[in-house]
Amino acid sequence: MGTNPYELRLQLFQEAKNICWEEYNSKVSNFDRIRENNNDLKLKYDADLAAYHEQEEKGNGGALKYPTYPDIKPLPEFPEYPSMEEIKDRATFIRDFCDDKGDKPAPRNWREELKGNERSNYLGNTFRDTSVAPHLSALKKGTTGISSWLRPPLSFQMMREVKC
Repeated sequence: MGTNPYELRLQLFQEAKNICWEEYNSKVSNFDRIRENNNDLKLKYDADLAAYHEQEEKGNGGALKYPTYPDIKPLPEFPEYPSMEEIKDRATFIRDFCDDKGDKPAPRNWREELKGNERSNYLGNTFRDTSVAPHLSALKKGTTGISSWLRPPLSFQMMREVKC
């Protein structure tokens, strides 16, 4: 663990480099997997074609069906090695993430969540841009600030027990 700012920055850089390297290796292995699958399909087709021609020469050509060429996925571009800018951007992201102290308070109630930008229409009336989604999420969370003083209606069985 770094004890001074320079060592901390070096650790952030090394961590960012390791993350970029792991992503690069993952992309390369995916590329290799696709290339090997394509080669396996071609080899299988070649073997099936050779077996067909061999059987045809022996006079058993009617027993086998002519092989169809397989659908081969096009190879993606070979992944590029991470540049210094990508590593620096990743290190900056990690630093910003770690520096975040949570100063931005979470909304305390649904009214703060529903605040939108005010606009005016052609008549001069102002209204807020809001969607229905925040209303629904506030209802689901139970943070609407509305408490119901009404109880749900009693069922017939409950009414007999209470003897209303």
